Amino acid sequence: TSGELLIGYNAATNAALTSQSATAALTIDTSGNLGVGTSSTSSAKLVVAGDVRVLDGNALMLRKTDTYINSPADDTMAFRTGGGERMRIDSSGNVGIGEDSPANLLHVKASDTGIAPHTSAQIALEREGTNYLQFLTAENGTSGILFGDGSDVDVSKITVDHNTTKMTFTNETVDTMTLNGAKVGIGTASPTDLLQVGANDNDPAT
Repeated sequence: TSGELLIGYNAATNAALTSQSATAALTIDTSGNLGVGTSSTSSAKLVVAGDVRVLDGNALMLRKTDTYINSPADDTMAFRTGGGERMRIDSSGNVGIGEDSPANLLHVKASDTGIAPHTSAQIALEREGTNYLQFLTAENGTSGILFGDGSDVDVSKITVDHNTTKMTFTNETVDTMTLNGAKVGIGTASPTDLLQVGANDNDPAT
């Protein structure tokens, strides 16, 4: 009858199982693919037309019971693996890795320093011990930090040319200082002394 849901498979006709309502509520095709709210199962094992909701207090399990996604508080999402929480997205959209109360858009915590990150920082890397921000590139590449604004994406920058031993400080598109090994050049990219101002030792600073 209309609205009746049949659970089974007709081997004689090699037919897929479909609900009897005008809009299919449940479909199982000949490959065993399941469609919920749709008669089109495509090639996926499960196709759902509409929202999938997990009841309050429960979690969406992924293969094992200690690897799952849950909502520990209103409008938050937590990702857990190996029995511990690894990442959380809070109600304001902040993402915490190792931090369940992220103070910034991205807050990565290896250990607690006992102080909150600066409110204007969009990314916070927190570790009680030695803490680095790592940039890796090829031996012939360039890495650095770019400072931009609404008119210029790299108006000032600090760059390292891995083809040489140079670190260059550029301010308002002008290379103002270069570190070449142990030598410092101001107004020159190739200092020959420990500190060189201008193109040669006799040039005044400009």
